[in-house]
Amino acid sequence: MIAKFKNGGQKMIVTERNSTTKALRRIRQILDSGSFMEIGEHITARLTDFYTPEKVEASDGVITGYGTIGGHLVYVFSQDGEVMGGSFGEMHGRKINRLYRLAIKAKAPVIGFLDSSGLRVEEGLDSLDVFGQLYALEAEASRQILQIMAICGNCSGGMTVVADMADIVLSDSEHLSDQIRTLIDLLPANASQYPEQGPCSDDLNRQLSGLEKKRGDGREILRALSDMNFFFELKQSCGRDMIIGFMRLNGTAVGGIATQAIDSGGKISPEGFEKAAAFIDLCGKLHIPLLTVTDAKRFEGSQQAGRLVKALTAASVPKINLIAGEILGSGYSILNSKGVGADYVFMWDCGAVSLIDPLQAAEILYPQAELEFLQKRAEDYRKTHCSPMALARHGYVDKIIKPEDSRKFILGAFETFANAREVRQ
Repeated sequence: MIAKFKNGGQKMIVTERNSTTKALRRIRQILDSGSFMEIGEHITARLTDFYTPEKVEASDGVITGYGTIGGHLVYVFSQDGEVMGGSFGEMHGRKINRLYRLAIKAKAPVIGFLDSSGLRVEEGLDSLDVFGQLYALEAEASRQILQIMAICGNCSGGMTVVADMADIVLSDSEHLSDQIRTLIDLLPANASQYPEQGPCSDDLNRQLSGLEKKRGDGREILRALSDMNFFFELKQSCGRDMIIGFMRLNGTAVGGIATQAIDSGGKISPEGFEKAAAFIDLCGKLHIPLLTVTDAKRFEGSQQAGRLVKALTAASVPKINLIAGEILGSGYSILNSKGVGADYVFMWDCGAVSLIDPLQAAEILYPQAELEFLQKRAEDYRKTHCSPMALARHGYVDKIIKPEDSRKFILGAFETFANAREVRQ
C-alpha cells in the first residue's frame, strides 16, 4: 500500500502496481537492460458517481515511460488488460497524451502495446474528450516521428483508430520484441533524420543464380536482392497482391514494394494500391529510398491507383523500378515509371511492356485478317513495341539486365545518391 485517501466518507486504498504484469514485461523485453524510466507510476483513475471502488490500482491500467533500444531513445506505453480490462479512462488517456507530447518534443519514436476493451463507461464524456486529444496528437506525430503499435490483446472501439493511425502495426507473437528492436535499429527516429548506413557483410556484386525462376514472386525477388536476404515484411494479411517491407542494400534501409503476380494472376487490387501508397508515404517521411519490382497485367480501383501515383510523385526520395515480368496497359505508367518520377528503371531481358495484349492489338489493326496472319503481326508488334529493347530505344528503360545481375545494378544506382544521405544524430 502506498497511499490512502477518502471519497464520500469511504476509505480508499491505492494498491501498488503488480511489477510482474504482462504490460511491464513487454516494455522490459524491448528496452536495453536498466534503461526504463517510468512516468506517472502513481496516477490513479478519477473517481465518479459510477466508480467508487474500495481499491484502485496505481498506473490506471497503462504503464508509460522512456528508455533506449540499442542506445536510441524511445517512448513507450503498455496497456494493462488485467486492470479494468485496460479500458481507456481520463487519467489513462492523459498519461498516454503526455507521453506523446514528450516524444514529439524529443523527436523520438513512440511504441505502444495495445490491450484495451475500449472506453471506460464509468467515466463518460471525460474519457471521450481525452480520446480526441490522443487522435490529434497522433496526427501531429505522424508528420514528425516514427510510431509503432503492437496489438497484444483486445483492441476495441476507439483504440482501433489509434492502431490504424500508426506508421507500423504489429501483432503479438514470440518474435515481437525482436521485430520492434530491429525496426528501431533500422529506421530513422523522426522526419529530420536519414537512415544510417550500417555494416554490410554481403557481396555487393553477388550473382543471383536462378532468380528468373522466381518471376512473379515479388516477395522472393526482394528477399534475394537484399543484404543477406533480409526482408521485414509488413501488412501480410491484406492486399496480398502487393508486397511491402524493409530491406537492406549495402547496409542501408530501403523500402521494397513488389507486385505478387503468382498469387493474384497478375491483378492489383484496390487494397494493394492503398497498402503500397501508405508505405510510400512512410518511406517519404523517413527519407528511405524506394525500390519497386513490377509485374502486372491488370488492376482494379482507379481511385486507389491514383492514390499510389500521388504518393510516388510526393516522395522526394531516390526511386528505382525493376521491371521483372510482363506489364500491360496503364499499370506500367502507374507503377513507378519514369513518367511518375522513377530515377532509374531497369528491365529484365525476359520482360515485356505492352499497351494491350499483342494479339488483341493485331486484331484491332487488322480486323478482317485470318488467325495465322494475326499471329505473325502480333509477334511483330511484340518485338517493335513491347520488348526491352523497344523501351530502351525510347529512353523508358535505362538498362536491360539479366536477372542474375539485378543486385549489383540496383545497388550501384542507389549508391549514386550517397551524398544525399545524412547520418542519424
